Amino acid sequence: MLWDGTQPDGSDGHPPLRRDITCWHNYEDYGSLLNMSMDYQKPQTNVLDHLRSKFGRPIIISEWNGRASDTDAQRAIWAAEFLTDMHLWRELFDIQAVMVYQLFNGSPWGVLNPDGSIQQTFGQTVAAFIGANPV
Repeated sequence: MLWDGTQPDGSDGHPPLRRDITCWHNYEDYGSLLNMSMDYQKPQTNVLDHLRSKFGRPIIISEWNGRASDTDAQRAIWAAEFLTDMHLWRELFDIQAVMVYQLFNGSPWGVLNPDGSIQQTFGQTVAAFIGANPV
């Protein structure tokens, strides 16, 4: 709304708001950013393409993770798929950063234990991906 000059009260004709980046959260429950239903109904949308074509700004995936109900192994599979997709499509969609939720804490979300050691298979998968793909 603000991008198009519409205020939260619904009035329009206001100066459009422009930002430097687009931040997006994505969890496994939402589906793939390359094939997601924006309103949980069909049709499926390539969200990254939509964000790029609508706003023309760099994208930061400011929060992502698996399902809380998944096992550690299932979250690790999702992490590998998600990170691979984001890395593969980073230049086309101008993805500047991908940040996992949450770095510290226990299961199911954490990557690191409080002492800084890598936690479980999920954390090992994330760390291995970062190590293998520094750019």
